Amino acid sequence: MFGYQRDGTATVEPMKVFRIPQQVTLPFGYSIKIVQLPDMEFDEETGGGCLACWLVDERTVYLRKRRPIRKRRADLAHEFLHACADWQVWLMATNQANVKE
Repeated sequence: MFGYQRDGTATVEPMKVFRIPQQVTLPFGYSIKIVQLPDMEFDEETGGGCLACWLVDERTVYLRKRRPIRKRRADLAHEFLHACADWQVWLMATNQANVKE
C-alpha cells in the first residue's frame, strides 16, 4: 500500500497475505475443515466433476489446489454458504441455541 507522510514523502507498506484457513469454527462448536488437494486426490475424495465441494457428513470443504488463489477464495466463499446453511439445520435439529418453537 502506498501512503504519504506529513512532509510529503511517499511510504510503502508491505502487503498483507491472507491465507486460506485450515479450519473455521462457527458458534456452538460447529467446526468446518478446509482441505486443498491436488486434482487426483480431490477427485478421489469428492467423486470429481466439480471445482470445489462441501461434504456435510465430513464437515469438510474441498478445494482444488491448482486453481489460482483468487478463484480458490471465491470457491471457498461459495462452499462456505452451503456449510452455513447446513450449520443452521444442525443448530435447529440439535437445539444447541435453546430456541423455543
